[in-house]
Amino acid sequence: MGLRKKLQDFKGWCPQSPSRLPFKLRSYTVPIAVVLAAALISGVFLSLPSLQNVPTQPVPQLPQTPPENSTQPSPTPIPTPTETPIPTPLPTPTPTPTSPTVTQVTAVNGTFELTMSVEKTVFKVGENVNINVTLTNIGNQSVDIGVDAWLLDFIVSDSMSGLIYQNSQEGAMPQIIGNWTLQPGQNITRDYVWGQIYSGPNPGPAVSPGTYYIAGVCNFEPTLCYAFQSDPIEILIVGS
Repeated sequence: MGLRKKLQDFKGWCPQSPSRLPFKLRSYTVPIAVVLAAALISGVFLSLPSLQNVPTQPVPQLPQTPPENSTQPSPTPIPTPTETPIPTPLPTPTPTPTSPTVTQVTAVNGTFELTMSVEKTVFKVGENVNINVTLTNIGNQSVDIGVDAWLLDFIVSDSMSGLIYQNSQEGAMPQIIGNWTLQPGQNITRDYVWGQIYSGPNPGPAVSPGTYYIAGVCNFEPTLCYAFQSDPIEILIVGS
């Protein structure tokens, strides 16, 4: 009796139907279900890896395509090579002759000094060229010399033809021959004029503008061997 009683009581307690649950047990069904669901959800979250330890991967950036209507930079134009002009050579200027500056020269032979001078070095065409030739005894003793009209002389030359004029070859002059004692420091001097002519029939043809050279000459008697001449002086004849 006791065992059967117990079995009947157990069978009657079994939860076949909620309506058959004892009143006490039915009152705890909802809270228990809530607790079980909370425990299940908590377990799921605990099993997930921590979000704080997951490294953040950078999001790759796609190349941006400019919109169709955007303004594109214009390409830099390639410069067209230009030909370097060849400079035209300038004509070579004709050098202007410089004015000579020497107006006096001196030459020495033994005890004699020969000096020749001109008043200037630039002359116009046809202008007379005045020349002075002087012979001086520069020694300590007196010297006897034979003197004639051609004792002192001058010559003219150019750079192309050489000698073009010699005063002693032009015209007839009196042949005055004599002896002259030249004391120390004493001199004999002559003034001449060249009319810008060539040697030839008196008067000779006129020279052209250009550069010419004049030298003084001393014509002693050949037996004395004192004939000598000075260095030339350069003169310039220019057009009028």
